Amino acid sequence: MHHLLTKLSAVGSKIESFADFHVRTNRWPEIAYHLTIDLKHVVNEKDTIYYCVDISKKSYHVENSTNIGLGICVIGDYRTDKLTDPAIRSIIDLHKSLVADGIGKYNKDHTGVLL
Repeated sequence: MHHLLTKLSAVGSKIESFADFHVRTNRWPEIAYHLTIDLKHVVNEKDTIYYCVDISKKSYHVENSTNIGLGICVIGDYRTDKLTDPAIRSIIDLHKSLVADGIGKYNKDHTGVLL
């Protein structure tokens, strides 16, 4: 699980901006994350989770683990931004769903910031 490392208040802190960066600048075939949680779109007191890359495909979300991990990004920079209650609810629901589906068992939040 990643955070975007751009402040929530930044203009480019949105899925379209970093997808464009991944494809145009990095020359990757698509956005780097399988799933993205967007704190700017709240529905039923939860942040919207976008399915960006088929989970059966390799994505470019983290060095040395792109073939074995599921890339999940929470938009924002949680070194300074604060996770909202809707974001926390979405993260918990997503994790429960992935475990129930046999897809994910462990959270490998590599920053130690999110969970």
